[in-house]
Amino acid sequence: MWWDGYRWVPPAGGGASNERTLAMLAHLSVFFGGIILSGILWATSEQKPFTRRHARSALNFGLTFLICYFGAFAVLMVGFVLLAIAPVVGVVLLVVAGLAVAGLLVAHYVWGVMGAMRASRGEEWEYPICFDLVKG
Repeated sequence: MWWDGYRWVPPAGGGASNERTLAMLAHLSVFFGGIILSGILWATSEQKPFTRRHARSALNFGLTFLICYFGAFAVLMVGFVLLAIAPVVGVVLLVVAGLAVAGLLVAHYVWGVMGAMRASRGEEWEYPICFDLVKG
């Protein structure tokens, strides 16, 4: 039984218990394993459609945030270079990029846990910000 905030309800359909566990593990890979674990789960779950959908979603999410982290890192590097040339602009860039990285980290972990919770209940989950890089 699950508490939905108002009452206890039976778990939703989704896949079998094993499929839900693997799908949940794919989403929790934000804490350990990252895109490698979700990629392995996506590649090896051809006979488990529920797990495959969630693993693909987690893999796309991990790749999306990896791209965002690289972008924020590039802005941080530009900020450090500008500290020597134009200190005010450099500080502003460093603060903006630092806040962006902090926000990315929080969103990455929170949305990963939300995806794991949905997968454990047998529900579908799409990340709010995610490029569809891996098809199928």
